[in-house]
Amino acid sequence: MPKNIQPKTIYRPEYEQLIQELKSAREQQGISQNELGVMLSQDQTYVSKYETGIRRLDLIETMDICKALKLSVVSLIEGLEI
Repeated sequence: MPKNIQPKTIYRPEYEQLIQELKSAREQQGISQNELGVMLSQDQTYVSKYETGIRRLDLIETMDICKALKLSVVSLIEGLEI
């Protein structure tokens, strides 16, 4: 890959870190994938797919997940190692 071209977002370490932070927050709060899905008006597979990298989250979805988990979106993003 040429030096000036970044890999797709889903394959970047920062995206993987974002997903891991969301998953860790969910687990630390003792919330199951199914419970979070219900909180988001989704099913369990929605949570499973983004946590395993099958599905890519957009900003609005990330904000919804943060709200459900009572996380600060700003703190989450600031914590990414870029």
